[in-house]
Amino acid sequence: SAELAAVQGKLKEEEAKVGKAREEREAARVEQQAALAQAQRSAAEVSSVGARLRDKAGLEERVEALARELRQAEERCNLLHEEKERVAREGKSSVSQAEQAQ
Repeated sequence: SAELAAVQGKLKEEEAKVGKAREEREAARVEQQAALAQAQRSAAEVSSVGARLRDKAGLEERVEALARELRQAEERCNLLHEEKERVAREGKSSVSQAEQAQ
């Protein structure tokens, strides 16, 4: 009957809408998964950059500490060099005095 045909027509329209809604929902789910994967990759990259920055900061601190140690070692070398020259002068002076005493 005409009424049955109208109901069947409406049913087909609704089924088509449901099918389209399912496709859109699946497409949105796939897009959401892709966005989540990208966010996870970005988070991993940020974490990696953070680790590299922490490593760099640690290395900079180590370089500064080594530079301080080098300056201190240079100062000790200079003091020892001055002491060596003083002892050499005093040694020559005492030899000269001993020669004069003879």
